Amino acid sequence: MNGSTRPVVSPARTDRTLATAPPVCLPTGGHAANPPVRARALAVIPLLWLSAGAALAIDMPVARYWHGIDTPGFIVDVFESAETFGNGAGVVLILAVAVSLGGIGPRFLLRMALASLGSGLVADLFKLIIARARPREMDLQQSVLE
Repeated sequence: MNGSTRPVVSPARTDRTLATAPPVCLPTGGHAANPPVRARALAVIPLLWLSAGAALAIDMPVARYWHGIDTPGFIVDVFESAETFGNGAGVVLILAVAVSLGGIGPRFLLRMALASLGSGLVADLFKLIIARARPREMDLQQSVLE
């Protein structure tokens, strides 16, 4: 700097080929290459509805297929072992291991605990509101909506 508040720019840096054009702003406040988060989130909603309809269409045929085959014992053992960690005590155990290994700090631990235990509580709330039969107790000859 030469005493003024503006830096000295060499003549080589004033070449117009190095200048970039300003980003094009859209009326919604985002840029053409990067739409706002809300617009992207709203664009996903129709895809989620289509996915839900597709899942309902194939749910019972897939359940009948998997019910009709003999699952190897190893696969059954893996899923039964994984079910142990699918409750609140399993989540606390996983968090305790993560803390003991020193991989996470207290703020991240709180965030992980709230996300995992909170999502479990929300799922339990929906299970109380929406009555349904356990999958192993369902009549597979019915449709999904029955």
